[in-house]
Amino acid sequence: VRSALVGAIFEKTLKSRANSPDFSSGELTNLMSVDTLAILDFSRYMHFIWSTFLSVFICVGLLFYVMGLSALGGLTFVIISIPICSKAIKGLERYQDELMKRKDKRMGVIGEVLQGIRVIKVFAWEKNFLKHIREVRNDEVMSLKGYLLTMAVMIVLWNSITTLVGLFTFVAHTQILGNELTASQGFTAL
Repeated sequence: VRSALVGAIFEKTLKSRANSPDFSSGELTNLMSVDTLAILDFSRYMHFIWSTFLSVFICVGLLFYVMGLSALGGLTFVIISIPICSKAIKGLERYQDELMKRKDKRMGVIGEVLQGIRVIKVFAWEKNFLKHIREVRNDEVMSLKGYLLTMAVMIVLWNSITTLVGLFTFVAHTQILGNELTASQGFTAL
């Protein structure tokens, strides 16, 4: 599938370049490598969209069955975590867009250097171009750091939600409703 996408993008770019140069070489390289992977990732992970809602619905239903009204504590936390997760996802998308723009810029600069390598060597401009490439690469690395930091926060948040749902349910069961938490209820609810 990936090779078919790369081939289709390359063929379309060759046809459009005959009429007008729509894409720089850096953008074309990113289209053929990174963006095709994004399409493949979507096809792999699109089932999480519907299965996540189904899983949450089933788990909350079972939690109500085992814990009764105490499950409202966990459900409240799930509802509170939705805007937090969506804000983290929007931040991740923003960093990813910024990262792609900077990758395109870096690939364009490297493409220009490779195309004009003889001129650069003849006039001894290596240091100037190396400095420019480093500046562009440093900008890209800063975007990558922001992206990875946001991704790490999102992973920690995502992995801690299930534990916190259990905690909120157990606190509601014992502290708010004043019920006794038995081992069978606790282990079954987890």
